[in-house]
Amino acid sequence: MFVLNHLSISEKELEMFFLMGCWVGNAIRTGQPLNLMLHPTVWKRVVGQTEFSLNDLKTADLHKYNEIACIKEAALKCSDEETY
Repeated sequence: MFVLNHLSISEKELEMFFLMGCWVGNAIRTGQPLNLMLHPTVWKRVVGQTEFSLNDLKTADLHKYNEIACIKEAALKCSDEETY
């Protein structure tokens, strides 16, 4: 399964995104399905779903999810701003 890097800015990476768009567009026009193993969050964006849940993050980047979960847990433990 692949997750696209939305921070890609190099000319080569942008060219690759353009090529992928042409490939998907051609598949739509010709009615030929593609067997693309993209992460479910990519497909959510394709169909217009813009909400991104923590569960989505967990399946895409477990390390980042764990970091956020630790921060969230620490914030819940803090009873006031003086604890910081």
